Amino acid sequence: MKFKQPKQLGDLARTTGSRLGSPAHEDLAITGINTAEAAEEGDLVWAESKEAQSGLFESRAAAAIVPPKAEVGAFPALFHPLPKLVFGMLLAEFIPEETDAPETCEIHPEARIDPRAVIRGEVRIGARSRILAGAVIGQGCEIGEDCVVGHNSVLHWGTRLGNRVVVHSCTVLGTDGFGYVQKPVEGDPTTWESLKVPHAGIVVVEDDVEIGSNVCIDRGLLQATVIGRGTKIDNLVQIGHNCRIGPHNIVIGQVGFSGSITTGKNVIAAGQAGIADHTHIGDRVVLMAGVKIAGEVPADSKVVGYPPLSRQDFWRYTSSMMDVTLVKKILKAATDSETYEDFKKVVSALKSPAGWFKK
Repeated sequence: MKFKQPKQLGDLARTTGSRLGSPAHEDLAITGINTAEAAEEGDLVWAESKEAQSGLFESRAAAAIVPPKAEVGAFPALFHPLPKLVFGMLLAEFIPEETDAPETCEIHPEARIDPRAVIRGEVRIGARSRILAGAVIGQGCEIGEDCVVGHNSVLHWGTRLGNRVVVHSCTVLGTDGFGYVQKPVEGDPTTWESLKVPHAGIVVVEDDVEIGSNVCIDRGLLQATVIGRGTKIDNLVQIGHNCRIGPHNIVIGQVGFSGSITTGKNVIAAGQAGIADHTHIGDRVVLMAGVKIAGEVPADSKVVGYPPLSRQDFWRYTSSMMDVTLVKKILKAATDSETYEDFKKVVSALKSPAGWFKK
């Protein structure tokens, strides 16, 4: 993201309460802010991790925000105990103020806007799109053609919908990501307070996506949270900041995506699946109901349970564990049964759902 006017690194140090690494960098021109891996010429980047710091000299960044003990040599830097908090202070400049200015909107004459909807400034709405009663369309949102935004849904500022997108009732797109920095409370080092980090990215929903009711999709910290074309999302789903959901995914009720998750094409996430942050899920993966995932899931996998296993291994594991827990009953069946067929019937009944709860 680029500032409207370049800023001097020394001024940024003073406004954020940071320590300037060298007086020689006082007048260094900073034209924008970015993450270390996406840095462009003139950018001030957030480089809290050692991995980010080690790549600074090869990056295009002009300067970095780093922790007090970071070893960055002569690289221009701002030192602060909470680098992410400083980054958030600078991000706040890119968050627009909401205005009520209908003259700044571009609404196609074939669009249908219920008079009980709220449309803020600089909004664009395409042909044949419908905005239903109680919906709120925030500053600078863009809605393509043939879309529907349901009753009482909210598109926060900057949200972009492609063509033929359906957003069902009471869904919220573009809320701030769940991002905080913790620091000790003054006078009580045993207690930590959470300081909010503003999010200046947006939410982009591509063509032919359908999003159910009571879904929440967070905006990105700097880059966009993206929902790929043709994806279908059930009710009561949470998608965290910076996620990039691939094309033609199916996401079923009560699934939770943490931040910075990426998925390939044709992924299915069944009910109550939970995915940890920075996980990558390959093409055509099936996450079965209730699975908990972290890390990398290879393409064409089918996983279930926690810890996650392939479907085949999961049933082998659960069958073995069931045999262990039922060993007394199985032994009793072996001694009480007159024939092997009788024994098999008793064991089969023990392993059925009804048998799990018998004492």
